Amino acid sequence: MIGTGTIYVSGEKMRGDFSMNFTQGGGTMEASTIQKDNTIYSWGSSPFGDFATKLNVEDDAPSNKSKGIDFDEDIDYSCKKWNVDNDKFNVPSDIQFDDINLEVNQINKSTQQLQDLQCSACDSVPDAASKAQCQAALGC
Repeated sequence: MIGTGTIYVSGEKMRGDFSMNFTQGGGTMEASTIQKDNTIYSWGSSPFGDFATKLNVEDDAPSNKSKGIDFDEDIDYSCKKWNVDNDKFNVPSDIQFDDINLEVNQINKSTQQLQDLQCSACDSVPDAASKAQCQAALGC
């Protein structure tokens, strides 16, 4: 993947605008990200379609340990001072962002409901030792 981008930083706010060309399969992805007020907004277009997501992050959330960038790879960059333009940190009002936190909470709720249903099957086992073995096997 070959890409270019610009990142703007002011205090606790950050914006990044990126363009990436896929070397395998072709296509281009244009993406923007704004992080402010404990929320990350990302939107853009790719060969796979348009996207727009937001993610609320907590100050005490564990840091992401994934590498993301290959720091052994050569990267050409330059840093410059800039006159802060706060409009750069305005989230577009004409885009509807999917809330990743809401989707994760719904998945967690569905997973818990499934586990509760599986565990309730153990309730019909009459033998106490077999019931305990069923519950242990299902992680109840």
